[in-house]
Amino acid sequence: MLPENSGGVIIRTVGEELTHETFERELKSLMGTWKGIQKRAGRSRAPAVVHREAKLIAGIIRDLFSQKVDSLTVDTQSVYDEVRQYLNTVDPSLVERVHLYREARPLFDERGIETEIHAAVHRRVDLPPVGI
Repeated sequence: MLPENSGGVIIRTVGEELTHETFERELKSLMGTWKGIQKRAGRSRAPAVVHREAKLIAGIIRDLFSQKVDSLTVDTQSVYDEVRQYLNTVDPSLVERVHLYREARPLFDERGIETEIHAAVHRRVDLPPVGI
């Protein structure tokens, strides 16, 4: 799968659920990125930037968004487009799980997220009762 003498691959825990096809697609993308880095390095004079880390959004999606996530709702068109573009590259089966929130009421208010954040930062956190 890897070209001879090209190094190796580290698969993080989040990758445990990758299908063979998803792994191949991501590996192909990474190899393309590496080829681009080598080209830029070959035609650049030092000091020069030949590669930047993925944007914050792509990094978060790469690290956290997997088959275990039922859906992702974002409230910004540019973020929605960026997430979908990234997922189309690495795992198109996840694209349908991304939704754009378009309502007038802020998303955090609609989902009660602000309330949960405030509750989480207090010294005392009340947990729901559990049946014994």
